[in-house]
Order: sequence, then structure tokens, then C-alpha cells
Amino acid sequence: SEDIRHVTLDNGFTVLLLADKRVPFVQSNAVFRGGLLAETPEKNGVTKLMARLLTKDTENYSAEEIANLIEAVGGGIGGSFGNNTFGVSAGAMTPDLDLVVKLLGETIQRPAFLEEVVEKEKQFQLSGIKAEADRPFSVAMKELKRNLYGDHPYGLQGSGTPESVEALVQADLKALHSKLVCGRNGVVGIFGDLDLNR
Repeated sequence: SEDIRHVTLDNGFTVLLLADKRVPFVQSNAVFRGGLLAETPEKNGVTKLMARLLTKDTENYSAEEIANLIEAVGGGIGGSFGNNTFGVSAGAMTPDLDLVVKLLGETIQRPAFLEEVVEKEKQFQLSGIKAEADRPFSVAMKELKRNLYGDHPYGLQGSGTPESVEALVQADLKALHSKLVCGRNGVVGIFGDLDLNR
């Protein structure tokens, strides 16, 4: 759209801005290439784990502080991942735009990946894998993906396998983050009640 303003930062990072004055709300999304395409069978499930941990503790804030800051203004923040991408989204009312941008930058640039939190989130992910194994539809979809895509990364499971997730460590998350969260690999979109002349 011609209304979307494109800004390219010195590090190659692309920022997209779109003003929409219909409601006093702003939504920001940081998206990076990666997802299952960045995984191997040995590291399967690492992207989902990393995406969940991005909105936990950072170098400057605890997970509780992040949650309290965004919830205190009626906003929300969360990580996401898919076959080709992963990222973080945050949104709140217009007066809290600075907080939204600050927290988005903090989560994507300075995640802490604390060892005890990594272990806790690993156990949560392993529980999810076990639950999927008890659902016939999930089992059928996993088998279909494996048969359709074979050795291609799309044949891997989003949550990983019990063996691959159990083997993941803090260093794996730091390495993936360092490799994929860089200027030319991502884009941030900020849409909503913006003053683009500010």
C-alpha cells in the first residue's frame, strides 16, 4: 500500500509504519526469517522454545516486570513461530506507544535465556508434545507432514520431539538468536493510531 511508510535502518532492518486513526490503539510486530526452515532434526523444537522465551526475562527486566508493565496499560505481548518465521508482537492504547516500542525492542534484542527458565519452558513444551501424542488428529497430521516433506524442514514438528527438546540447552537458544535476529533478516511493522509527522 502507498500509505505504508518504509524506513530502512543503518543495520539493514526494515520498519513499516501505517497510520490508522479509527481506534486509539497501536500494534507492533517484529518478524524474522527462521521457523522450521532454520531447524535440523537434532535441534527440532528450538524455534518454538526460543519464541516463548523472548517475552520472558531480558537483560533489563524480569518476566514478571514485562507482564506487569504491559498488562498495567491494558496491552499484551507474545511470541510466535511458524514454518518460515518467528517473532514478537506487542500492542496497547496509543498513549503507551513508547512502552510498546521499548518492550518490543527489549524482547527481541536482549533476551536473557536464563537457564532455570529454559528448563521450565522445556518441560512445558515436552508436556505439550505428550498431549499431542494422545490426540489422533495430531498424530495423523505429523505422519502426513513426514510423508509429504520427507527430509525437508517442513517435515519436522513445530514442537519438536521428546528427544530433540530434552537435548536443547541455553547455548542453542543463544546461537539461534544471534544467527537470526539481525537487521537484514527481519522487519518491524507498527500500525495504528500513529502520528507519522512526530
